[in-house]
Amino acid sequence: MKRRDQILIVIFLFLLSSLGIRSYASQLVSYTNQVAGKPCTQPENGNLVKNPSGALLECRKSGSKYVWMVSATKASALVVATPKPTAKPTAKSVSGISAVPGSQGVQGIQGVQGVQGVKGVQGKVGTTGVQGVQGKVGTTGKQGVQGQVGTTGSIGLTGDTGASGEAGATGATGSIGADGSIGITGATGLNGVIGATGSSGATGATGATGATGATGAAGATGTAGATGASGATGAAGLTGSAGPAGAAGATGAVGPSGGFGDRGSFYSTQSQYVPASRDSYNCPTTTPAPLPQTTPMTFDQVDSASTSGVTMVNNSKITFSHAGTYNIAFSAQIRNVCATTPSSNVVIWLAINGIDVPFSSTWMYYDKYDKKQPEAWNFFVTVSAGSYCQLMWWDQYANSSIWAEAAQATPVSIPAVPSVILTVNQVG
Repeated sequence: MKRRDQILIVIFLFLLSSLGIRSYASQLVSYTNQVAGKPCTQPENGNLVKNPSGALLECRKSGSKYVWMVSATKASALVVATPKPTAKPTAKSVSGISAVPGSQGVQGIQGVQGVQGVKGVQGKVGTTGVQGVQGKVGTTGKQGVQGQVGTTGSIGLTGDTGASGEAGATGATGSIGADGSIGITGATGLNGVIGATGSSGATGATGATGATGATGAAGATGTAGATGASGATGAAGLTGSAGPAGAAGATGAVGPSGGFGDRGSFYSTQSQYVPASRDSYNCPTTTPAPLPQTTPMTFDQVDSASTSGVTMVNNSKITFSHAGTYNIAFSAQIRNVCATTPSSNVVIWLAINGIDVPFSSTWMYYDKYDKKQPEAWNFFVTVSAGSYCQLMWWDQYANSSIWAEAAQATPVSIPAVPSVILTVNQVG
């Protein structure tokens, strides 16, 4: 192309700019809420959008995907469609038939860039036209050649050295090193001065005695010595035959019984009650007042073959002939005899010489008529000769008895049941 033709093209372009005619580069831009960096779909011929902040964005390829990028196109060369407020729908309109897009023309040969013309006076912004139908997205152009890497800037000045930090804590003392090798032996020193002579050694052992010399001549006879001691007594002679037996002496009186030998065995064949008036049901007629009296257990039988040194006085006093320690053991059969009031509290304890022994009592409770319950335990007592003990008992409601039963022959033979059994043994 000649120089003259180039000048004519420049003048033509200037006139178009002065007349306010839009160039081919002008495009109708839509309004969007997109921002730079967000992903977008692949455009056909590239497209421009404007977001609320006024930035112009283009959908461009970045690597393997498409994203919105700030466009380099000047805003003055664009016609931006102003978004219309959304009206509330009334009746749904029927959509018109979309026009069939025409085929894209062949791209012309790019002309030689003309000389930059003088910038004309900025014209008034015309009235925004009606937004046209969105055209098809243009084909993405080929990616431009990678620009050359810019020259590396010079290295900045080195900053001032910072203040030194505080010294760290002193480290732990290291372990002691290994011993060094032994040095070379020094030369032998000079001989010292000879010491003084030592003291004499101990005397040696006496030598062996020499041989005995020859016997000398016998001396003259001396005076007679004293009489020697008498010789041992000779053996005794045989015993003579025994003389006739003397007459027997009178028999001595019988001595007292030895210790730990006193004992006694006693029992009762009678049922026993506390004193109270009773009706035909064996129930007391004076309860609850006056209260029944305490009473000792009684024993009307003694086992003479098993009794020695212990006697039963007045059927209740266990009396001791000798001082000592005794074990008193008993077994009593208690029966609730009142049919109308079948409850009873019974207490048993020990008395010595008519005085109650502390902490010797035991309570029993019976709550059923005709119930029979054996009660048995023992006491250890230490008494003087002539002392006596008694087994005491009390029935709070006078409803019980120390019960004895006769022997039974049928359906099997059963011995009689004593109301109470007592054994006494000296143990010290």
